[in-house]
Amino acid sequence: MSMMFDTAIISLKTLILLLGGSVTFIAYKAYRRAGVSSLRVLSLGFGTITSGALLAGIANQLFYMSLKI
Repeated sequence: MSMMFDTAIISLKTLILLLGGSVTFIAYKAYRRAGVSSLRVLSLGFGTITSGALLAGIANQLFYMSLKI
């Protein structure tokens, strides 16, 4: 059963990384084109959230923690 949870977590974290990276890239491209500082902040925010999700997934795999509350 643990292997199923690990596979699900890895799959979801990969999906989050791909989607978050895409949104970050699009927001950054929009900032470069328009020069609006709010788009720069948006890309930094999405980048921060995406990298945090990536680091959480890595930490989950390296330092196995129970998902039980």
